[in-house]
Amino acid sequence: DGHFVFTSNVDGQFQCAGFEDRVVECHGSIHHLQSLDGGGVEPADAVQFAEIDSATLRVPEDSLPRLSDGSLARPNILMFGDMHWESSRTRRQQLSFAKWVHSLEHNGSRVLVVELGAGEAVPTVRRTSEILAKRLGGTLLRINPRDSHIPHGIRGLSLACGALEGLSLIDRALASL
Repeated sequence: DGHFVFTSNVDGQFQCAGFEDRVVECHGSIHHLQSLDGGGVEPADAVQFAEIDSATLRVPEDSLPRLSDGSLARPNILMFGDMHWESSRTRRQQLSFAKWVHSLEHNGSRVLVVELGAGEAVPTVRRTSEILAKRLGGTLLRINPRDSHIPHGIRGLSLACGALEGLSLIDRALASL
């Protein structure tokens, strides 16, 4: 019960790395489809990419992705200004995350929030990390080559480097203890 991933990435790489049920994909997932007007969400496992006609740069309509009911489908990803994103899958993930955070609060757990590469352009992950570290009295470890600063009032450590470099530095430091 010692971890949870909160990500704005939509590529499903945390699931591929084995995090499965302990992930919040706050902007949805490319691995799921929904109807164009925001209907139900289905896995995109069976989607086949259609051939694009190089002369017209079009795909035949009968090759477009469809849901099991035959309706046209789109990726279940939150786009800017998206009024039709179906958020039920993400809301279920957020509920699991909220329960996990609640259990940490009641257990008095010591918390380290590790944030990798979350920039300021779309600050969803940064804000969540800051709020969580402050709420739980934890420490924020922010690794980011450009936006590594930590706001006043939040206990933390910032490393101005990429994620792999930062984690490798930490690994070497821990190995020398």
